[in-house]
Amino acid sequence: MNIIEAIKTRRSIRKFNQRVVPENLLREIVDAARWAPSGDNAQPWVFVIIKDTQLKLKIQSFLVDGAMRYIKSPKGKRVLKKYGQNMRLKWIKAIKSGTYQEHVSKAPVLIVVLGNTKSIYYVHDCCAATQNLILAAHALGLGSCWIDHGIDDELTESQIRNLLNVPNDYRIVSLISLGFPQEKPEPRPRKEIGEISFVNEYGKKWT
Repeated sequence: MNIIEAIKTRRSIRKFNQRVVPENLLREIVDAARWAPSGDNAQPWVFVIIKDTQLKLKIQSFLVDGAMRYIKSPKGKRVLKKYGQNMRLKWIKAIKSGTYQEHVSKAPVLIVVLGNTKSIYYVHDCCAATQNLILAAHALGLGSCWIDHGIDDELTESQIRNLLNVPNDYRIVSLISLGFPQEKPEPRPRKEIGEISFVNEYGKKWT
């Protein structure tokens, strides 16, 4: 599989079978991640590989609690309003039923990408590493999902950091559920190139 094929055929996977992910594949995936570009070649990333079911369940519970706080907050209500009442009720139902982000606990592996805040580029760099990671996983026959760990949610992040004994100078950038896929989602629509690209200045169409 070449890189263009990997980019275009990768999907977010939320259903996994319970086959154990071999250590050699995990190492190959993390190896691909560490070859991402980074400002000043700081390589500010650290990867925590979680296989323990209880840890994964605990992290899922933090995410569920954070999501419930979000939908009750003024910002959450404002954002969800544009999706309509049905979407908000659907999200609340998923949270209360325990199905919200359940792939976090059911995936054989959960990878936490941490960034060293001593580098001013740590967010950009760790996102680049995360992209490498999920593309490498796909190329090796695995599925993954890049998970929102609660942007601007200091409580959820601090709970996860405390659980994993993360040092003070590291922040969570990404969570990735990983395993052999048990679904094959259809591709989602993409904007046309003409909608998202300009020449020399914003608004000047690239024809």
